Amino acid sequence: MEEPQEEIWLVAGPWTETRRVMKDVEAIAMLRTPDEALAAKYLDATSPNVAMYTELLGPHAYGKFALVENFWDTGYGMPSFTLLGPSVVRLPFIPTTSYPHEILHDWWGNGVYVDRSKGNWCEGLTAYLADHMVQEQRGVAASYRQETLQKYADYVARSKDFALASFHERHSAATEANDSTATGSAGEPVLARRAAECDGAPLTGPLCA
Repeated sequence: MEEPQEEIWLVAGPWTETRRVMKDVEAIAMLRTPDEALAAKYLDATSPNVAMYTELLGPHAYGKFALVENFWDTGYGMPSFTLLGPSVVRLPFIPTTSYPHEILHDWWGNGVYVDRSKGNWCEGLTAYLADHMVQEQRGVAASYRQETLQKYADYVARSKDFALASFHERHSAATEANDSTATGSAGEPVLARRAAECDGAPLTGPLCA
């Protein structure tokens, strides 16, 4: 890998590897047990998502993106791959919900890095451009926003609320609800509109610098 990295990730295990070279990225699925149908679902989801975010945000920083199955249930996003647990990868909705979120982290978090001493801004932005965008494409964005606000009301009491600068990672329902609303993704439409105004680009077009 030629791109400079902040850390080196070492992940090892027995996998069945399936590769598919697409237009601008090599899609890889690495499963602990052979499953051609499951591998195909993730390979099919990789190229269109990389293409969508490339058009929206600029070139993908890496030459490949890999789904790697872990031996215990995780949901990690590292540069050019995501490490998901065995139960997670087999949930039927993951390739069209959580998986685009992990791909997008190649731009926010693993492309543009986060200075965690000043808070983790990238989760909210990723939630807006992945989780919310998926629902927007399905025509149910309003319901998604309502559910997100309901989670905030349910889990974030006044004593548990905090500024985005104090958020580092999701480790509870309260931190997830907080990051996904006013301190995170709810503020991103304002940024998207402001960026679009820079050069008159549509909201779905490239964000200006």
